[in-house]
Amino acid sequence: MEKTLIVKAEITIHPLERLKANYNEFLKRQKVLESYLDDNSVPVELREAKIKEFKAILSQLNQLLIDIVHSGHFLKCEEVLEGF
Repeated sequence: MEKTLIVKAEITIHPLERLKANYNEFLKRQKVLESYLDDNSVPVELREAKIKEFKAILSQLNQLLIDIVHSGHFLKCEEVLEGF
């Protein structure tokens, strides 16, 4: 009987890189939702229902920026607006 050895490889992602990746994901979500909220063809009631979610995304983006700065990265304006 032949035995197969399975090895799990762990990829270590630097905490700063993980923060940047999370920021990029939330920034994408923010931009999509911002477009939705600005779309006058969508009824106001539907747009207003998404405001709480939009505020939560903005709050998360803010916290990620704070965490990125605390990890020693100096933010550039382009990074804040367009991601990393």
